[in-house]
Amino acid sequence: MSTLLIDFLRSIPELQNENLEAIARAIPHIEAKKGDILQREGEVPKHCYFVLSGLVREYRIKDGRELTVEFYDEEMSTINSLAFERQVASPSYLECVEDSMLIAGSREVDQQNLETFPVLQKVVTRMLNSELVERKELYTNYQMASPKERYENLLATRPKLLQRVPQHQIASYLGVTPESLSRIRGRLSKA
Repeated sequence: MSTLLIDFLRSIPELQNENLEAIARAIPHIEAKKGDILQREGEVPKHCYFVLSGLVREYRIKDGRELTVEFYDEEMSTINSLAFERQVASPSYLECVEDSMLIAGSREVDQQNLETFPVLQKVVTRMLNSELVERKELYTNYQMASPKERYENLLATRPKLLQRVPQHQIASYLGVTPESLSRIRGRLSKA
């Protein structure tokens, strides 16, 4: 049983009076290595993920270029997609940027756990609602911001990410070329 999983479960207020060890035994989790591909474009996802430790990148390929959609780090969010919910081909790849420990939910096991541990329904609902609000806010802020403002926001909200991810992937995530990102960084360092 993973200590990381138990520690995560302890941090959830709704689970304070529950048998955490029984819940932890029922929740599937995996260790993935840096470079492991968890999901490929065109595959119907079998799992959704939650990062306990490590870093996962979601990206798409367009015109032969990788375009980073999101980075998922510790306890940030579930890695869930419309493709998983609808059981259709995924438009994205999921790749581990670092060695990672992940909760790996599947439709069958998740349903069984919700029946066995009804309190998990409250937890899942709260987490999904929170994720929805966060994603909407991120998307709105991204649309309204200039590339410089996007970078400044990333610096303010996720500074450690900049140390963990190659520069070209950060540029792709921000929607700029690596050269543009270098110029933005240069101007900010002089200010």
